[in-house]
This record gives sequence, C-alpha cells and structure tokens, in this order.
Amino acid sequence: MENRGLAFICAKLRINLVRNETLTGFANGFSKTLVTTASQTATANDAFESSDTQVIDLGIAWEWEYDKSFVFKLAQACKAHGLSTCLINPAEIDDATFKYRAGKLYFRHYLDRGSDALKEFEPLARLVASGGARIINHYRHLKRCLDKATMHLEFLTAGLQVPYTIILSPYKYEPEIRITDLAKLGRSFIIKPAMGSGGTGVVVGAETLADVLLARKSQNDQKFLLQEKIEPAMLGNERAWFRVFYVFGRTFLTWWNDVTHLYRAVKSEEEADLGLAPMRQIIRTIAALSELDFFSAEVALTDDGRFVVIDYVNDVCDMRPQSEHHDGVPDSLIDKMISTLVTSATPRSLHQQAGANDAVRRLPTFTVVAENWP
Repeated sequence: MENRGLAFICAKLRINLVRNETLTGFANGFSKTLVTTASQTATANDAFESSDTQVIDLGIAWEWEYDKSFVFKLAQACKAHGLSTCLINPAEIDDATFKYRAGKLYFRHYLDRGSDALKEFEPLARLVASGGARIINHYRHLKRCLDKATMHLEFLTAGLQVPYTIILSPYKYEPEIRITDLAKLGRSFIIKPAMGSGGTGVVVGAETLADVLLARKSQNDQKFLLQEKIEPAMLGNERAWFRVFYVFGRTFLTWWNDVTHLYRAVKSEEEADLGLAPMRQIIRTIAALSELDFFSAEVALTDDGRFVVIDYVNDVCDMRPQSEHHDGVPDSLIDKMISTLVTSATPRSLHQQAGANDAVRRLPTFTVVAENWP
C-alpha cells in the first residue's frame, strides 16, 4: 500500500461509531423507520385533506444566526415555485414540535440545520423522521458517514486518494499504545478526533507523542486520526486547494484557500485548462458512499498530480454569502445550489405524489420565525 495508506494501531481497535449522543440516538431510533410508497403517501395526504393539518412542502430547521440569509433565500425560492415552507428557529422550536406531535403540522421534506448543534431540535427531528418525511441528509446515514475513521476506510476501499493516516483507539479503551510509524507522518502532522466538525479538537502542528497523548486524553472516548500534512501544488498564484459541493446530483467546484479561507468559483475554462474535472467524479463517489444529498468536501491537488481528499464529509455546509462575509461562499453558487434544492429535491417527489393523488393540497408559505432572533 502507498504512503497514503492506512496504519492500524492496537489489535483491539474499536470501530464502533463514537458520535455524540444526539446523532447516535437518532440513527438507532430511525433505523427501523418505514419508507412509504407513493400510494401510501397519497393515503396520508388524503387524511390530511380531511383534517386541519397544515401540510408543508419543506420544513427548515436552523439555529445559527449566520444561516439567516441562506434560509430566507431558500424560502423565497420555494415560494416562487409555489411551494410552502416552514422556518423553525430556537425561539419557535417548542411550538413547532407541539404542533407536529399533535398532528397539526406535517412536512413532506425536511432540511435540518439545527439538531446537530442544539438538543432542543431533537424531538421534532424524531417526529419528522418517524412520520415518513423526505429528510435531506437522513439521520440514518449520518452516524456512519460523519465518523472520519470509518469514512477513511471506505475511501481507501473505493480507491480515493487520502492522506497517510494512523487511526488510534479511544484513550479510555486503550490508554497504552505504541506508534511505530510516526515518522511517516512527517515532522509536523495533524491530529483529528474521528467525530466533530468546525475544527473542534483538531491540532494542526503536532510534532510529538506528547501532543498525541494530550489530544487523546482531552476527548478520551474518541477515536483519533493522525494524518500527514498535504501541501497543495501552486497553479499560477493559486494554492490548488478546493471545496467541492454536492447537491442532489449536481456538483459545484470552488477554489478554497486553506490559509486565508477565501472562496472563488472555479471558472469553466479553468476546469478545462487545469484538468480539474476529476473532482466532480470524486465528490460523486463520496455521495454514493455517504448516501447524503447535500454536503461538501475539501480536495487538494498535489505536485505529483494526485487529487487528495482532505476533509471528508461536511454535512451542514457553511452557506454564508460572500456579499455579506468576505470568507463566504460566492452568491452565484449559493443561488445555483438553492435552485437545485428546490427543483431537484422537492418538486420531483411532489410530482410523483400528485400523480398518485391529484387532490394534494397547495398551501401558502407558512413561516414560523421570530424576526428578533438572534
């Protein structure tokens, strides 16, 4: 196996999926959720027609203040296509959960950008999933694909290029370990907890076993990945580091400087002239492995011509617009991704449902949102 390969430490390495209690609980609880057919959905809709249930095309849960622009623009796009939306933030989650539990509210589709951060969103997430709604990035897939150690193995099996990595068992299970291949990581390497996002717990400039021990003790129930640093090639004046987005089958390429964290859309001529097209197949491969609908990954092009996947799966993409934040995503790409969410996620399913039941009701936009939050 090449230097990008995997080194296992400890015979008793546990590949149990160590995730925070929220996600593990979701996945375990949702694993038995039934998948309804079009006719079953029509029957459910018929029942709603004869009741006072508000049937919403797309429910959107959100908790981060900087999500507001993206969420409201998505709701506006839905409205322009005749689709109803329900926006739920922390100020209104209890009311929305009560209505859903009481059968007063039903989502055909659900985009959850809240329950990964706030436990208050969990009860509604459970209700939505148990009711058979089409969940964008379903919880049953998240338990597996957000574990970096598990996805590293799957990426290797699928033939994707990844950094040379040593996976360590959780400290509380294996406090004493021997690492014989540390030199292969280079003088300075990266330490990552298997679970987590936003850079939490990541040590970028680790150099010694003492650094590894300190990290393992800080989150003693986590597996850890020790990874070589990848230095991207220089393409003109640009570092060849990219963030690639996947939205319901469509792929979007951006330059993303790993030092400044600034975005720029990849131009079509750049993609052709610099040979960047392989990244589209890479992100499609990741989509097939993760079974997610809407996510991003970081990819670096090295001097020897390899496209190396660095940050494997980001399921709640940072969608701050560049017009409002200098390190945000280009507005034009956000618009395209929103269009894809609306036309590829919701309408196809609704078209199928309408075919089975022409009486499916169209409701106006129903917005549950407190304008003074945050």
